[in-house]
Amino acid sequence: MKNQQKGFSLVVVLALTALASVVVFASLRDTVIQERLGGNFQKSLNARMASERAAFSQIDAIKAELAANPNSSIADLVNNIAQIDSQSAHAADLRHTSSLVQDANGDLVIEGYGERYNGDSVANLFINFAFQSNGTQASSPFDSAIVGCEGVRNVAGGTIDSYDSSVNNGVYSESDATSEADVRTIVQDSDITLTGGSATSGDLISTGKVTIQGSAFVAGTIRANGDIVVSGGANTPAGFLSNTRVGGDLLSRGNVEYQGGYVNGVLRSHGDVHFTNSFGIRNLNNEAQAVLYRGAVTSTAISMNGETYTSSVYQDTGVEVEEVIASSPGVESIDPTDPETNCDPLLIADEVADLSITPPSSGLNIFSTSSDATFNETSGSQESGDTYSSSSSTIFGVSYDSVYYLDQLNINGGTLTISGDVVMYVEGNFDFTTNGNSNIVIEDNSSLTLIVQGRSTISRPVTFARRQITSSGLPPFSLFSAYESEGTPTGCHNGDFGVIIEATGDTYAAIYAPLGHVSVRASGSLFGSVRGRTVQVCGAGDIHYDT
Repeated sequence: MKNQQKGFSLVVVLALTALASVVVFASLRDTVIQERLGGNFQKSLNARMASERAAFSQIDAIKAELAANPNSSIADLVNNIAQIDSQSAHAADLRHTSSLVQDANGDLVIEGYGERYNGDSVANLFINFAFQSNGTQASSPFDSAIVGCEGVRNVAGGTIDSYDSSVNNGVYSESDATSEADVRTIVQDSDITLTGGSATSGDLISTGKVTIQGSAFVAGTIRANGDIVVSGGANTPAGFLSNTRVGGDLLSRGNVEYQGGYVNGVLRSHGDVHFTNSFGIRNLNNEAQAVLYRGAVTSTAISMNGETYTSSVYQDTGVEVEEVIASSPGVESIDPTDPETNCDPLLIADEVADLSITPPSSGLNIFSTSSDATFNETSGSQESGDTYSSSSSTIFGVSYDSVYYLDQLNINGGTLTISGDVVMYVEGNFDFTTNGNSNIVIEDNSSLTLIVQGRSTISRPVTFARRQITSSGLPPFSLFSAYESEGTPTGCHNGDFGVIIEATGDTYAAIYAPLGHVSVRASGSLFGSVRGRTVQVCGAGDIHYDT
């Protein structure tokens, strides 16, 4: 029996060894698999982190570009920021790239790409950005064609429309004109009055009353906290249905009196409504009711779409017309930096007070060709030998290195040439006279910004290489007037005006005069926009708002 058991221990040991080997090989296989999985995950993580690094590098480039050019558009960012293509200093096979594109919605998109081991593992990262207001300012102080804070009066017969100077090299074309030329008031109970034959391609937004007489036409909507009174007859421009007088709606928190052509939208009134026989509401948007009012109607019938309806159908004591927010003393809820509810969102008096600390040099008087002057971003000089040095200053929150301090600016027979972005602070008056040799020449991609404490008179057109916003985001010619007018003007020629524009040729100007009255008497076209305490328009020229 004992002899039969000899060698059994060896068999048992061999069996156990074989079993242990199987277990070890199985564990080793799992370990190898886990190692490969871990390696692949590491590669994927490396590629992912590389793509994120690419995206954040692009964000840093965006911040740097916006710091240098704060007015850059999305298209500017896409065009000016180069694609990033980088390789890790520690691993030659770890690299990343990123680029900027603008998607179909107009948003900015960062496309980030990372790879490890020559593409064995890759990662793509897309980040979408939508631009929005920072909340400190609702819109630009040049957000409308005409802003007359305490009233707008237009007795002219020209056209007020809008265009985009960033296309067609800044050349205005009537065929490409748009209807964004809004006219508004800001201070409580301030009226808009149109008594000429002008055509306004935009909305009228009044904190008081709107009065339209003669053949004046409005392409947009008329909104008023007070009454809306329309009389006269329709002078419909091309592109609108025959006999159209108002292309949008009539929205009044007061009463409405209307005659003379059709309203293409609807009518809403908190008060009474008076219609004449030459009246019609087309309601082209097919709203449930074309006319609704709270008060009474003094006509017996309303004509709409060729049919006549009884007036009682349209009385609705619950109809609501949105109020035009107005500024007035003691109203603390109005944001002082909001240009739609505050006449002077830039606080120009404070800016001028800061600028006036620096004593001005002698005035710049250009009386003949022998006194012609040329100014650039570093220095200015006249033919007579006088020289001017620029200074650095922060104005309206923007840093400028080319600010010149003058006690007056008088161009009466010679030429002022501007190269680059130039700012002039004028402590006294600015006069650009009708002398036949008087001229302001603004070279290509250059701008002249005037900040004037006294009165300003522009009697000649400014000469531009191009009427376009510069690469630094500035209008080619802008005038900020701190002159404070007295009283209320009774017309274009009767009043204490801070700014007078009476050029006989076409000119471009962005006018900001919240403390003074503005008189636009020009027979040539004015490109840009106008903001004044009141704005009086009586010239024969058109006004083309640059969007």
